[in-house]
Parts: sequence; C-alpha cells; structure tokens
Amino acid sequence: MIWISAFADFQAPNQYIQEKTDSLLENIFQGESTIDLSLYANFDSIIEDVSVLRSNSRPARLKVYSKTGPAIMLPVQIESRGNFRMKPENCNFPPLKLSFLKENDNRRIFVKNNSVKLVNQCQLFQHNYEAYLLQEYLIYKIYSSLSEYSFRVRLLKISYINEGFLFDTLTRYSFALEPPKEMAKRYKAKRVNSNNVAMNEIDFWHYKLVSFFEYMIMNNDWSIAICHNIELIQLDPDKPPVPVPFDFDWSGIIKVPYSVPSASGMKIIQPERSFKGDFKSRRQVKDMIHFFNSKRGEIYSMVSEFKELDGTYRVAFLKTLNDYYNILNAYFPFNRNIIHKQ
Repeated sequence: MIWISAFADFQAPNQYIQEKTDSLLENIFQGESTIDLSLYANFDSIIEDVSVLRSNSRPARLKVYSKTGPAIMLPVQIESRGNFRMKPENCNFPPLKLSFLKENDNRRIFVKNNSVKLVNQCQLFQHNYEAYLLQEYLIYKIYSSLSEYSFRVRLLKISYINEGFLFDTLTRYSFALEPPKEMAKRYKAKRVNSNNVAMNEIDFWHYKLVSFFEYMIMNNDWSIAICHNIELIQLDPDKPPVPVPFDFDWSGIIKVPYSVPSASGMKIIQPERSFKGDFKSRRQVKDMIHFFNSKRGEIYSMVSEFKELDGTYRVAFLKTLNDYYNILNAYFPFNRNIIHKQ
C-alpha cells in the first residue's frame, strides 16, 4: 500500500526526494490499487471559493509513504477548478488541481507534468455522492477497456485534514485524472485544438465508438464538433484525429441530481437517452453492434466486480446497461432511436 499526505510545515531535502521518485509514484496511472492520501490544508478557504465562484491557489505539503523506507514530503499548491461543479447549488466541495512547485525536483511524482487533476466527492456530507464519484471512475475504466486511446485514472482515498473550523477530518474517495498533455504524449500524438471540427475529418471508427459509448451511459454533455468534453489527438499527420472523451458526471447512468435554472426556478436534471451520432444506415454501424456485443461480458464483469461501489448502485448501473443492449439488439428500437432518431 502507498500512503500520501499533504503536511503543512515540513521541508524535505530535494536530493532525498529525487532518489525515491522513480520507485514510488512516477507512473501512478499504470497502477490499479487504491492509493491512500491525506491532505492537510485550510479547506474552509476552498469551500469559501466555491460559494463565491472563484479559484485561488492554496499552499499544502505532500507526504509520501513507502512500505520499506522513510517518508517523502513536498510543498504543493491546491486550487479549486471546474465549471458546473464549482456552483454552490450543486457542490460544496470542488474538483482540485494539485500542482508541484517548480523548484521542487520531485514535482513529477504523479506524472511527467507539473500538476494533476483530482476529481472529488463534491458533496462531502452526503453518502450517495460517493457512489456518484465511484461510478464516474468506473465509466473511465470501461471506456479504457473499449479503446486503445483513453484517459487513465487512478482511484484514491483521501483524508482531508482541515486546518480551518468547518470540519476536522473527513475521508472520502477521489480519483486522479491524467492531464491531456500527458495523455497525448503517451500516445506520441499531437493535441488538436479546434472549436469547429467536421465529422468527416474525424477517425470514423472512434467517432462511432464515442457515439455509441456516450449513448450507452446516457451522456449528452459532449460534442466532437466543438471539442466539448472531447480531446482530439493526431497520431499521424496523414490520418484523421482520434476523439478521446472525458468528464462523465452528467451521465444518466449515474443520475447525479444536479440543478439547473428553469422558467419556474431551479430544477433537477433528468438525463434522457439520446443518440448524438449521425449515421444514415444500419450498415454503417453494423461493426459497432458486433463490437459492443463482444464486449458485453467484460463490461458487466467490471461493474459486478467493482466492490468499492455499493451493490444497490451496481444493480442499477447494470440495469441501464441492459436497457442499452436491448435497444442495440432489437431491429425496430435500434432504427427508431439511432438511425431514424427524431
């Protein structure tokens, strides 16, 4: 087991840090086991940032434990990030960015980058939000099993040790999300930044894969054309870019009760299954039907064996998957919902 904590008042010698980096966490996203992490900071300030929709960098210290040697401690910065999950009507605790100080030789302890995104339980005192976070993590893992091009994630269990007054210590699940720059570098690819992408300019297989995957999880919060919750990577200058999806918290398979403005006031989002791909015939997507059917057992096993998620939520997750496969494998519902969608 690997333990990490952020500690407020320790300065570690850079030489010692550098000696231990490679053997501990430099390749954090290659592992599967949950990493225990403790973060010491003034979380009152982070929560206040959410209440006024601002993001400020806050000091902390990172302490890394090894089973065989003494601890490593690092100064870091944490700051709130995100858009929708920064709104106080939806979350009281935001996603965080953990940044390593440039003067620190071990700033790449998580990835070969200066920072890493943490996706956190956004309502600290509501147990069902733990299930929402775990399901979003599971969605990333499922997509990784379907595509050779995906974001890597690593499950964490964080003890937030508050130096303020709103709470003392809370332990919650979180996960680290691979930075886009690091993901592209891993594939030896170039990131494509565009807000006006034509579908005929995209790798057709992965366009179909993303369309069917997002339909499976009931997520409508994405767009390849404007690169919304989609990262485009160019693997070969002579070939079309590949879309890589991320940010799945609006998925209907999770059912997070987010609120949005309406004519009658705030209302809870009710995601519907809506196919956003554009295909003219069943022949165009016949290979995708076979592909998802070939992966059905593997996907179901990943859900069933993910014991960190309560059994009630696993059953509901599987039921939503069943609904998807019922449409996928029935001629008339498939044509009505996917080919001739209204």
